[in-house]
Amino acid sequence: GREKLMDKAGILSIYELANTAGQGEKPREKLVKIADACYERRSFGVSRIYGAKMANAQFDAVVRVHGMRKEPERGQYVIIAPAQFRIDAAQPVAGSYDWDLTLIRQEDHYDVNYQDNQKNP
Repeated sequence: GREKLMDKAGILSIYELANTAGQGEKPREKLVKIADACYERRSFGVSRIYGAKMANAQFDAVVRVHGMRKEPERGQYVIIAPAQFRIDAAQPVAGSYDWDLTLIRQEDHYDVNYQDNQKNP
């Protein structure tokens, strides 16, 4: 059996893929953290699953993140340790700073840049 994908709720981290190599060095892509957020796992309705299958889309989870003033973007990454996911879609929740994120689990993991943990604004 496959291990549990994630807890029902907790804290996740959002990352951007960045070249962390110095000037003139061979490019090194690592994940650089841009935010932490509380999340809760969402169950998605049959219509959404059916729609995704019709569009031949694959996704592993939908989570609702709370209190994100800056919009999470498609192509950014989420880490819910130890798993890494790519954000496939981010939909705002009306009247709040909450977002529903559609996540695709990454089989190959990027290195995480822990030195520069919070990206400069």
